[in-house]
Amino acid sequence: MIALVIIFTSIISGTVMSHILEHTTWIDSFYLSISSVTTVGYGDYSFKTVAGRTLAIVWLLISTICVKKSCLYLADYCQQQRRRIKEAKQIPPQTSPAVAVALSDKFNLLKYRSIGKKDDVNIKE
Repeated sequence: MIALVIIFTSIISGTVMSHILEHTTWIDSFYLSISSVTTVGYGDYSFKTVAGRTLAIVWLLISTICVKKSCLYLADYCQQQRRRIKEAKQIPPQTSPAVAVALSDKFNLLKYRSIGKKDDVNIKE
């Protein structure tokens, strides 16, 4: 949730800054903000005033890093959710919590073995 707030805050702040400093329309300011933060930069719009360029330097350095980190966080979160769903399908529905934890641990050990991360010597079951 915080990641989405950071992304939208970066885009909105760039849109407002561009609209005020560069005197562009809201649509053009939004477009400039999106293309700048995502580092696409088509070149059809750019910051032209000294004040706009100065604030754009600071804004782009901060917002680009924040947006990239937020996207990585969202991707990691989605991957964890997918893994949890996959593990839940491996555990029978009438299983007690203690057995479910044991089966989940066994599933993780088998997964590590299959990708070669652990061998039988390193695994203490």
